[in-house]
Amino acid sequence: YSISIENGHLVMNGYGNAIHTYKPFDISEDDVVAYHASMIFLQGDPTGWMGIRFNMNKDADRYCTFTFNNDKGFLISERVGKKYEVIRQSVSQVVKPYDYNSLTVIKKGSTYKFLINEKQVHESKIKSFYGPLFGVMANQNILMKVDEVQLYDPAQGKQDLKQTD
Repeated sequence: YSISIENGHLVMNGYGNAIHTYKPFDISEDDVVAYHASMIFLQGDPTGWMGIRFNMNKDADRYCTFTFNNDKGFLISERVGKKYEVIRQSVSQVVKPYDYNSLTVIKKGSTYKFLINEKQVHESKIKSFYGPLFGVMANQNILMKVDEVQLYDPAQGKQDLKQTD
C-alpha cells in the first residue's frame, strides 16, 4: 500500500492490503460533532469499499465505518475487536459512481445521521463511543483520492476549504 500527497490531495493506494489513516481529535462521547470527507475512486475494484472511520479507539481495533462503492452501494458497520456487525447495507441513487462523493456523519448523543452528498441515507442509534480517532479508509485493490476531511460543529456548518485567488 502507499499514502502520498499529490497536488493537495491525499492519495491512498491499497493495492495489496486494506488501508486507513487517522488522526485523534479533542472530542468526547457527549460532543455534538459532524465527521465529513470527500473522495473519488480512481482505479481498482469498483465494488470495493472506501470511506470514513470514526469513534475509533487508540488501538484502532474498535470503530464505526461509513463507506460507499462505485456500484452505488453504501455500508455502515461497527467493529469491536474480532466482532463485526453490519448496521446498514444498501444501494442509493445519491452515490455518484466514478465521481467525487462526500460522506458526512452527524453525531448527537447516540443518534447518528448518515449523509451521502448532503442527502441523508440512514439514521441509527450507536451506543458505543470507542475513542476520538477519525480517518479515511479503502479496501484492498483500490486507488482513491481524498479531497477533503473535516470534523466540525454541525450548528456552525462545514468550513469552506476552497482556495480563492
